[in-house]
Amino acid sequence: MSETLTDQQKTDLLEEKLRNERITWNANIENLVRDSKRIEKLAESQVYMLSYRQILVDKLVDMKNLITRKSSSNYAYLRDRWRFYRTQFDLKLQDKEIKEFINADMCESLSQIEMLKNQIEYYRSSIDTVDKLGFAIKNRILIEQYNL
Repeated sequence: MSETLTDQQKTDLLEEKLRNERITWNANIENLVRDSKRIEKLAESQVYMLSYRQILVDKLVDMKNLITRKSSSNYAYLRDRWRFYRTQFDLKLQDKEIKEFINADMCESLSQIEMLKNQIEYYRSSIDTVDKLGFAIKNRILIEQYNL
């Protein structure tokens, strides 16, 4: 028997998934920084750095697409709920009250979109960190060549 998740459960699952992903990427970047300090690991660090950067860019684009899809479905939901509260709801509501009811109905969905936007910012910051690490690796190689 298949059980449908509530909006709150979906939000909780999304939050956990995004948190786990941040933990994983933090560990990846920390390992990359640690390895970049050792001259014998610099080539490997450069390869991982470029790979991680591309993966993060791909994830960022996927997340933007997910937000776009979710936002479009929210517009359709908003239209349907407006029609419901205007024509089928038991009480006669003013426009302001309808907006409040719809905002309450969409609370979890809007929360999910905010989480996704925060994740995009995390990806951007991670990409920036990886880029800066690339310059650090380049400088480390130049210093080693100068010391030889």
